[in-house]
This record gives sequence, structure tokens and C-alpha cells, in this order.
Amino acid sequence: MSKLLLLFLSPVACQGQPGRATVTYRATTPGVADQRSFFAIPDTGRCDFMKWKLTLHSDAAGNRPASFTLWREYGYYFDNRTDRSMGETTLQGNWDSVYLQTVSRSGVVYRLWHEKDSILLWRLNDNLLHLVGTDLQLLAGSAAQSFTLSRMPLLPATIATAAWQTADAGLLPGKDTIEFQGRTPCQELMADQRIAASADCFKLKWKILLFRDPQSGKPAGFSMRRVMSQANDLTGSWSLLRGTASDQNALVVKLVSPALAVPSYGQLGDGQVLFLLDQEGHLLPGNSEFSYTLNRIR
Repeated sequence: MSKLLLLFLSPVACQGQPGRATVTYRATTPGVADQRSFFAIPDTGRCDFMKWKLTLHSDAAGNRPASFTLWREYGYYFDNRTDRSMGETTLQGNWDSVYLQTVSRSGVVYRLWHEKDSILLWRLNDNLLHLVGTDLQLLAGSAAQSFTLSRMPLLPATIATAAWQTADAGLLPGKDTIEFQGRTPCQELMADQRIAASADCFKLKWKILLFRDPQSGKPAGFSMRRVMSQANDLTGSWSLLRGTASDQNALVVKLVSPALAVPSYGQLGDGQVLFLLDQEGHLLPGNSEFSYTLNRIR
């Protein structure tokens, strides 16, 4: 068992009979490496991406986990504009929710069983799940996709706002340069950042570099490339905060730049992923193609 595991309690909610309450999550993620058996993907098959439609069934009251249905399609990229499907299938099994505590975080995960295999999905909030690896860490994706699933239809965000507290930047593991990349939806974040975006803007490409002083390890500025119809480069300062609207212990990167009307915020997940936040400290939900999660490249 991973040394990260401190406490793995009994199911929070017991399994029930197949119920009538359902919640559906959608995503397009990178292909999985060490959990292919669960998804019925051959070990030797090329798998660059996977599309998900995950439906969790509960009892009529919606508080006792029962069964799940997972439609998935996987494939590979032929070139930058063309992908090839390797097939789709629908898997069924059971699920429950458990409380998991590791060195870096604690909370509820959803545990899904299919035949002899299982996966874990970290419950970020009512709208978002994130796939957990066999080492119990949140999986980092690629420069194109993340392992975050978004609920559809979405539930409204809570009215709570973050109470930001200053945190020691040394809590973010890494050396002189830390890099996050990813692709996200466009409209919601641009509106939150008070940036005009054309009506046809459906995705953003990101590259964020956090710099540290080699001697002290303290923040030494950042650079960001954000691509809509064209690249937009900017620089500024960064700091580490603690607390979001839903998690007072979460670590948050704050980016400030003269080129930004308001700061940018991102919640760290195991130091490997960056979940983008709005100005009130809420996690931003994605869609079936992209999430608001950036992935650590180095």
C-alpha cells in the first residue's frame, strides 16, 4: 500500500439496490496507463485519449450508492487535427463512497468496481471528480487534457467565498521552475477575468511557468502564455495562499500581473495539477471536452 495512505475508512454510505436517482459526469481525458483492465482497454493497444460518460445510480433518496454505468470510447491521434477511434463500450458495476486521508489531503473518494477491477475518483465538490492513480495521488494529465470529470447538468456554485490566508511557498514542491500546461473552456473564465472573448472562443491553451529564487526558494515571478485566436504572453508575481470556498486547507497559487484586471487563482492537487478557480474561490466546472485543470509538466 502506498506510503501516502494514512487512513482508509469503511464506506461512508453502504451499497443499496439499483436505484432511481442518477448523476452523470462527462469528460475527455488522456489514455490511462496502469488501469486499462478496468476500462477494458488492451495493454498493447494505442490509447492517447478516452471519452467518458459516467452515470452513478443511487437509491430513490439519492444517499445510498448502488450501481454505475460507464460509456467509454478510446483512440489515438493520427495528427494534430485527426483522431482515430479504437472502439467504444459500456461497462457496469457497483460503487460506494469512502473517506481517504493522505499526507497532502483528505476527503471523499468514489470507488467503482467492474468485475475484478476498481478505480478511485476524488470528489472535489458537487460538480467535479478527478481520477486517482494506484499510488493514491491525483493523476496528472497532458498539455492537452486532464483527468477531471464534470457533472452535467451542473449544480449552482455555493454562495460561500474563499477566506484567503498567506501560506509558505515552500509547501509547493519543486525546484527553480515549475510548469503547468493544459487546455480549458474559454467563455466562463474569460468573463471571470474581465477579458473580452469572441463568441466562437471555445478553448484556451495554457502554459504557466512559476519561477523560484535558486538560493532561497522564494517566488521569483511567473510567465504565462494563454492562446485564444492568438498567443497572449504576460508576466507578474506569484504567491501561495491557503483556503478556497469549499476547502479551508487547500493550497492556492495566486498570480498577479499588470496585464490582468484581477488576479488569477488555481488550487493545487498533490502539487501535480492546478484546478483553476473563479474570483470567489470556487472550482470552475468544465464540459465534455475540456476541464479547468492544468497539468504539471515539470
